[in-house]
Amino acid sequence: MIYLILLSIPPFLLDGYPGIINESQLTIDVTVPFGTPVTNMITTFTTTGESVTVNGVIQTSGSLPSHNFESPVAYVVHAADASIAIYTVTVHPTGNVWTWMSGSNLINQYGIYSNIPGSRNAGISWLDASDNLWLFGGNGRVESGSNGYLNDLWKYHP
Repeated sequence: MIYLILLSIPPFLLDGYPGIINESQLTIDVTVPFGTPVTNMITTFTTTGESVTVNGVIQTSGSLPSHNFESPVAYVVHAADASIAIYTVTVHPTGNVWTWMSGSNLINQYGIYSNIPGSRNAGISWLDASDNLWLFGGNGRVESGSNGYLNDLWKYHP
């Protein structure tokens, strides 16, 4: 265990996104928002080792070279006694914000105002302190089949 402490590189940031370091597995996982470009990312780190390399090239915190994280990247931390620790850095883009769970999965659906909101854009949604999801207004389809501005308020209790 002393070996891992001597060769650690916390904290680790990838274009400002924090990495979760697992010292026992020598992995660093970074979650980025969906759609974030991962092909030219720069790392920021500190190390207790002598140097850090990727593919034999010495890395300097916060500067070039950048790396492509479409696949995991191996960061090698070199200690003064010539020992090394290889950290595998993996980027995980988050999924889309919304996930279809049930009901219609077709576009442009009309609302059923007893219990199903219609399709819409530009609506406002939020979570309250009890984790209820609220949805208000927007522009979309109403139960009668017409399109227009909506002035409805929905509450979903998980």
